[in-house]
Order: sequence, then C-alpha cells, then structure tokens
Amino acid sequence: MRSDNRVEMSVGDVTAVTGLAGLAILETFSQEMSYADGVKQLAARGRGVADFIELTTDIATLVGSGVLRDQAGLAPALAQSQNQFDAAWIHIEMLNDRARTESYLRAIREVVRPGDVVVDIGTGTGVLAVAAAQAGARRVYAVEASSIGRAASAVFAANGVADRVELVEGYSTRVSLPEPADVLVSEIIGHDPLGERVLEVTRDAAIRFLKPDARFVPSVLTVYAYPVQADDGLIAKLTFTTDATRDWRDWYGIDFSPLVAVQPPAPYGTIAKQKRLAQLNRVGDDVVLLRREFRLKEPPVVDVTRVLTASCDGRVDGVALYFELTLSPSVTFSTDPARLRPESSWSHAVWMLPDPVRVRAGDMLSVTYRHGTKPSGLDVRRRERSAE
Repeated sequence: MRSDNRVEMSVGDVTAVTGLAGLAILETFSQEMSYADGVKQLAARGRGVADFIELTTDIATLVGSGVLRDQAGLAPALAQSQNQFDAAWIHIEMLNDRARTESYLRAIREVVRPGDVVVDIGTGTGVLAVAAAQAGARRVYAVEASSIGRAASAVFAANGVADRVELVEGYSTRVSLPEPADVLVSEIIGHDPLGERVLEVTRDAAIRFLKPDARFVPSVLTVYAYPVQADDGLIAKLTFTTDATRDWRDWYGIDFSPLVAVQPPAPYGTIAKQKRLAQLNRVGDDVVLLRREFRLKEPPVVDVTRVLTASCDGRVDGVALYFELTLSPSVTFSTDPARLRPESSWSHAVWMLPDPVRVRAGDMLSVTYRHGTKPSGLDVRRRERSAE
C-alpha cells in the first residue's frame, strides 16, 4: 500500500500499480470466474461511470502484468500505453521495419554457429530468438520483462523451436541463466542511442552470462553528431514564442506572454521522425561522438568532448544524433537520415539549444556528451577561432 493510495503488486520482476480497487479485484478473482461475472460483482460496489472505468482499467493492468492469469492459458492482453514495451503498436512498427529486422537476421545467420548457446535480451515477439534457433543454436534463452514474452512463447511453438528456445521472464539484470552463452543478441538501442541503457545491460550480460570469447550482435555501437538549423515552424512546436502567445491571446482572450520567458536553461532533447528531420538543415559535417565495442566490458559511463565545425554561415539551433550498428563482420545498419528508409522504426535524438548560436563557415563548437554521470545529456559551447 503506497502513501498515494495506490496498490503496488509484484509477480517476479513485473510490477503493477492500481487504485484501491486492486484489492477488491484480487479478492473477487481469488476464485476462478469469468471476466464478465467478476466485473459484474465488482461494478456493484462502484458509484458511477468513473469508478467503472477505473475498475476495468485496473483489471486490464493486472492481466497484462500477469498478476491475474487466464486459466485457459491464453496470452494476456497487451498494454496499450504509449510508453510500455508490451504495447502491440511498438512491435508492429519494428516488424514493419524490414531494413532493421532483415539486417539483424542476416547478422544472426552469420554469427550464430551450430551448437551455440545464445541469450537474446529483450526478445519482444521473439523474432531474433527464432532466427538464432534456425541458425543452429542448441539453446536460446529469450529474456523479456513485459507480457509480450508470453506471446513470444506461442511464436516459438508455431515455428517449431519451442524445444530449444526458453523464455526467461524478467529483466536481464535480475535473472540468471543455467549455463554460459556463446552469443549475445540484443536490440535495445533507443531513439536516443543510450536511452534504453544498452551500455549498462550489455556490460552486465557480458560479465554474468557470456563465455570469455563470446560473440555479440551487435558488436559495436557508433554514435554520430552534426549541427542543425531548424526552421521556424519546428522551433514554434518546441518552445514558447512571441508569435504563438499573440495568437493564443487573440483566440482565447488570455495574455500568455509570460510563457516566453519559460525556456529550458540547457540543451533539451526531443525526438524527430523523418518528417520532422526535413525541418532540420545540416550546417556542419558529422563527427563520431562515441564508439563502443561491447566485448570490452567498459564501465557504462560516457563523458566525451568533440568539435563540430560549421560548414556555412547560419545559425546552430541544435545537434542531431544518429547511430551505426556493426551487427556482424559483413552487416552494418545505420540510421543516417540520408540513408534511412521511411518505414524506419527509429527516430532521431535532437538536442536543441535554448539560445541559438550564430556561426560563420569554419566556426567551431565544442560538444560534450555525458551518460551515466551528472549532469547527463549534451552540452554545446562556442570555441574561439584559432589565430591565423
């Protein structure tokens, strides 16, 4: 019982949070009964539509987390939250990204050898675990913390590999495996390349799960940065502007002008899909911000400074990031906007500056990228021109 009158329930490594009705739900479904009968009994205790909506939402939360289970053995309903990895739309988007998925499948066929033991972290729908088994793996441990893992079990069975692929429910940093693995497969690279804790998770797995000579898919992550100038339309979507507050005053009869002073004090991150990238013009060349080989088991801390050079006169409104994955000796995958397909499931991290920097061709900016330290994120500063 939490101080905010919410109820927190855990099954293994999965935690669900409900309103106070969560206790009544557990009491009602402590005996096997149909969903409809349970809702009917519980609804009789409520006081209106709002209580009914909260009740059915809490039941869905408990089913999705595995606190409540279907006796018929059916897969639980997937979450519909925009931020949960067991939401169906997330996996649909990734499976529709053929360039991403086919690159991983080619790499797995190249790296996995007959008889290998493979660990797949964040298996999702199980696509990479199935590919590893089809490539000849003797055993695949498919690690997944969200309820999508139970749906993946059905995928393993449908593809005839359930005898060699074992679902391991939980976060990889909190589970253990019965034997060391030859290969680590993972696709936990976020829109912000380090946003899904790939450095922390991969290092933990390399230390606890893998043989000393283990292979990695991907094996190397390279992060690139380049300076950008945004068009006024994009800036207006990300910050309070004088023009916008003037429009709002005309529309609503309320003075919003004080909001113009409410701006982020430091570079702030946003996510740009390809459509939004069209509103960002490069004003400088790419630089390698970070290159990390996962086999080296380096601490998951980044604090690097690089120099960006303006290639033309203009304004630097921010710094855009993209990444390249070395998936196998012959397969690489890049989210470089110049090469990325429209159906890509990856967006781009862009760090916008509260105070744009006017530049001339040849001007230099110092960019510091931090992760696992305080403060984390990106910092951009002008560098003085060298004496000529």
